[in-house]
Amino acid sequence: MSSAAPVYMPRWEWRTFAPRADARLKGHLGTPVLSKASAHETSILCARSKHDVLIRGEVLRLKWRKQVSPSGLELWDLVLSEAFPCSSEVLLRLFDAWVLPAPALDRNTYSKTQFLGEVLPQHLELKPIEIETRSETFLLDGITCELTQLTANHVELESFCIEHEDPALVLQVLHHLGLQGRRNTSYPQGLKAAFNLPPQH
Repeated sequence: MSSAAPVYMPRWEWRTFAPRADARLKGHLGTPVLSKASAHETSILCARSKHDVLIRGEVLRLKWRKQVSPSGLELWDLVLSEAFPCSSEVLLRLFDAWVLPAPALDRNTYSKTQFLGEVLPQHLELKPIEIETRSETFLLDGITCELTQLTANHVELESFCIEHEDPALVLQVLHHLGLQGRRNTSYPQGLKAAFNLPPQH
């Protein structure tokens, strides 16, 4: 959707949320290959939408849930990645994803502060969540897995994610970890549950 978006292959994803990952899971993960220091991001939740809108640093991102497989895996595609200031045309694409009427946009471009302070308040259904994250990346059978500690509006959460372009490999790791009985919960769905917003399936 955006000519400025980086080259990105859609990936099949499986994710779970928990207050703390159980010891059995951590025992299977081994040593992380990468640890990321605390980072700040803003997730913008909308009960009507199943897609993922996130501001990380000065970059606005929209990940689109394109498909759900019979096994429950979700195919996500990064369709928008724009640095602020963003044009009004870019912002209008978000409201299509949120299934909301277009707001009044009086500027040609918007800074992050203007977007959060002037545009979002026009729709009470939009809930920005301030998040601090600290993540560790693991490789299992050559597949990337990420364990992330989140503090979302002062609520402590933990998320574990497996993702790859090949859904069969995601399922292979899922079975290896004994997690196939757990429900796949996307990033926006997990946050909605934490803040008592109805998830969109």
